[in-house]
Amino acid sequence: MSYRLWELDTHEERAGGLLQARDPEVRVMVRGEFMLESNAIENLSVRIDGVIYGIPADSFGRTPVKFPDPLTVPPAAPAKSVAPKKAR
Repeated sequence: MSYRLWELDTHEERAGGLLQARDPEVRVMVRGEFMLESNAIENLSVRIDGVIYGIPADSFGRTPVKFPDPLTVPPAAPAKSVAPKKAR
């Protein structure tokens, strides 16, 4: 699967290439908003500072996906876990 990631402000391509099923994750430093494009975007995921930013459900194939500036847009609040109460 091919992918390409570029910054919107500078139009600089920050990462790109081919991914295989067992490749390790790709780590990229970005400054500002960025776009991610792949020939199978539905199979990718994005994690910024440990928070997963989902690929929109209606994105598939070569649909480019725009991501906000990670420094100015706070990540979504983590979901609260619902733990069962212990019986005494």
